[in-house]
Amino acid sequence: MKNFTCISVNHKLCGQAFRSLFTFDSAQCEKLLFDVKDLSPVLICTCNRTELYFCGTTEEGIRLLCERKVMIFTDKTAVKRLYSVSCGIESAVIGEDEILGQVRRAYDLSRERIGLSPEVNMIFQGAIACAKKIKTETELSKTSVSTATLAA
Repeated sequence: MKNFTCISVNHKLCGQAFRSLFTFDSAQCEKLLFDVKDLSPVLICTCNRTELYFCGTTEEGIRLLCERKVMIFTDKTAVKRLYSVSCGIESAVIGEDEILGQVRRAYDLSRERIGLSPEVNMIFQGAIACAKKIKTETELSKTSVSTATLAA
C-alpha cells in the first residue's frame, strides 16, 4: 500500500525513559486521532512501544508525534533556545552553572569529530560567549548552585 507508514518508538532501540516520553493517555490519543483523521491514523501504546500507523509520509508521522510530545524549535527560535539553555535560564535551577560546560563539551565534540558549518559554529560560539558574559556580569549565577548541589 502506497504511503502506509509506521513510526515506532520501541524497546528494541529505546530505553524505558525515552519510550515514556511518547506515551499517550486515552484523551491525548483521541485528540491526535481526530486532529489528523484524514490520514487514517491508528496509535498503539503499550508498555514497550508507541506505534503510529497512518497513510502519509514519514515526516508527517514524526511531526505528529513530536509536536505533541517534544518541543521543536526552528530558525530564530532555535537560536534563542540555545542562548537560553546556555545561560541557564531554561535549567530547573535558574542560572545553574553546569549547563554551560555541558553545552561547550557537546559543541566541542561535534566540532572536533565531524566539523560544523560556519553558521553553526557562529551560533554556538555566540551562545557560549553570551552565557559567559551573563555569568560574570549579572547576579544570575553568583551562587554556585546546581541540581546536584541542591540534592546533596
